[in-house]
Amino acid sequence: MRSTTLAASSCRAALQRASYTPTQTIITKRTFTSLPTLRPSLAARNPVFRSATNTLARLPSTPDATTTATATTTDAGVVADIVPKSSITSHPAFIGSAFQIRCGPRPNLERSSRLIRKRRSGFLARQRSQTGRKILQRRRVKGRRVLSM
Repeated sequence: MRSTTLAASSCRAALQRASYTPTQTIITKRTFTSLPTLRPSLAARNPVFRSATNTLARLPSTPDATTTATATTTDAGVVADIVPKSSITSHPAFIGSAFQIRCGPRPNLERSSRLIRKRRSGFLARQRSQTGRKILQRRRVKGRRVLSM
């Protein structure tokens, strides 16, 4: 019993001494760097990525409408960012490769989730209930090509 209280008192004394010792905190200043943005814009003087036509062959020709974007100004006089249509495919990583870039919707749902969705709000579910038949009728009148999911 005496050894337990002795150990506890020595621990308390050590903790008190540790709390009284001054601790030094080192404060460092954070520096911020100005990195170029990867978004293509007309205001940038130094583009991050060069177009494929500039890197492969530098010919003294006039630029065509697909590779360069024209600047438009709004009423406030701010230059709007215009991304050319070829900006996705002109990235250096995609030159000469067989990558397929999909910009449309993808079937992201799992199969079971898609089946549950079809069961709850699909065409057959709409046909079974009276409110579902009314929904289908309204969509037919409106001229929807897809009546339900």
